[in-house]
Amino acid sequence: MTPTMLTRSVVCPSGLSGEVRKLTVKEIPLFSDPQLAQSGEIFVRLLRTCWVSTTNGGPYEDDPFDWRKALIGDAIYTLIEIVRATNGDTFAFDVQCPACSKRISWELNLGDLRTTPITAEGTSALLNGKIVVVEARTSDGHEAAYRAHCRLATLGDELSGLKRKSQNPTLASLLQRIEGIEGIAAEELSGFLESLGPNEARDLVAEIDKKIGCGVDTDIDVVCQACGYDVAVALPFGQLLRFKRAKH
Repeated sequence: MTPTMLTRSVVCPSGLSGEVRKLTVKEIPLFSDPQLAQSGEIFVRLLRTCWVSTTNGGPYEDDPFDWRKALIGDAIYTLIEIVRATNGDTFAFDVQCPACSKRISWELNLGDLRTTPITAEGTSALLNGKIVVVEARTSDGHEAAYRAHCRLATLGDELSGLKRKSQNPTLASLLQRIEGIEGIAAEELSGFLESLGPNEARDLVAEIDKKIGCGVDTDIDVVCQACGYDVAVALPFGQLLRFKRAKH
């Protein structure tokens, strides 16, 4: 007797909605290929495998839906929902403390991660293939305003920039999102972004995300039990996609 496969209703930050299901034991070997994980193709395969049906296409017009064209926020949100459908809400992970080098064991409820819906401007840009203009400022002693022309980054963009992201995540995020800066020649764009200070770069990414929306806050604050140091980490997707249940 084959057990009934239960599904979970999800509504993504863009308004895309549908049903997802858990990953089965039979399917786990399909996701054990190291090359698949290294290239990021594991994300596309997992989404295609566990997305059962589309209830509302939201701002997307493709049918069948192409996950490579999905906004990053929708893809991350759906991946997290698939993990919740498979293992439940509790996710346990380990990180190394940068202060004392001890291992930090931490748990969180995946349902508590904050989601930001897509903005009206973000929806319009996605439907019409337009850019979004974001105003930002430099703060290197002679503060000056500039206008960045931004695109809506997709899962396909994320996968194509994985190698660059492993070398410099902040710069990779900017290059993924920014099509140009007013007054800066195209060939000088990378150099301009590289010259931003760390706080300026993070502020620019934050301004872009605020203008477009459609995101999941995967930055987590954990505390080292050994030395009390507060550590800000990104949700470790490598551990998340091992589909191991938290121990109690």
